[in-house]
Amino acid sequence: MKQIALFILMIVLASPLAAQQSVDDKLYEALHGHASFHAVFAVLFIILCGILFYLFRLDRKVSRLEKDLKK
Repeated sequence: MKQIALFILMIVLASPLAAQQSVDDKLYEALHGHASFHAVFAVLFIILCGILFYLFRLDRKVSRLEKDLKK
């Protein structure tokens, strides 16, 4: 009786772990299977580069304006 109860307890506790792993696997397959994972990172990278380029140009323009004001 004790062994059966322990066996049932182990099955009940292990079920959520197995379910979580299958959800993670499905998410991984969904993102990598359609190459959307790489597309998302590519778009984020392009957006970040654009923002950094804009900030760099803005800083140069502000520096130039400050230099002209000092004259």
